[in-house]
Amino acid sequence: MASTYTPNELKDSGVLVKQNLSSNTTYTIEITDKAITGSAYFFLETKNYDTSLPVYFDGATISGSFVGGGVEDGYKIGINIFPEGASEIKLTTGTEAIQGANVYIKATGNVGAVITP
Repeated sequence: MASTYTPNELKDSGVLVKQNLSSNTTYTIEITDKAITGSAYFFLETKNYDTSLPVYFDGATISGSFVGGGVEDGYKIGINIFPEGASEIKLTTGTEAIQGANVYIKATGNVGAVITP
């Protein structure tokens, strides 16, 4: 099941992820509506760094095309989106399944995103 996010949904604090993400699974996140002239940033972040929630991003990896400089601290994962090319992110989840109701998706640069399994 794909979930689509508009630039308006991803700006500022973002929105909760619309789907649950299974553990140890690779997802493709296509960056859409990309009209940036500089770098933009994409994040998945546990709501309010709530330490009562599982450490969703422990062991998760992030990479892709026309992106770089990934960061992961257990409670968030993020990556720099480059202005050139078609940006596509590969997110491989760690040992914890990610519950969409507990994780925000957000981005700078007025971009959208589509997550597919």
